Amino acid sequence: GFCEETGPLPAEDTLALGASAGTIGRVFKSGVPAVVARAEAEPEGLGASCAAAGLRSLVAIPIVADDQVAEVAVLYF
Repeated sequence: GFCEETGPLPAEDTLALGASAGTIGRVFKSGVPAVVARAEAEPEGLGASCAAAGLRSLVAIPIVADDQVAEVAVLYF
């Protein structure tokens, strides 16, 4: 990805969140999309990364395959 404040954002393939950690975990567990106005409050270091990049909000969207949530797509802004 790319952030206007910090430049290129490398992919994090080693980031692991608990099944119910923050908004992303809740969306993964429930399958219900979510919008968050205070991304800096997210756990597991995500909030700090958002704040450092000047990103204030997020939208988390479940990606469903075979009637199960396979992953969660997240847009930060």
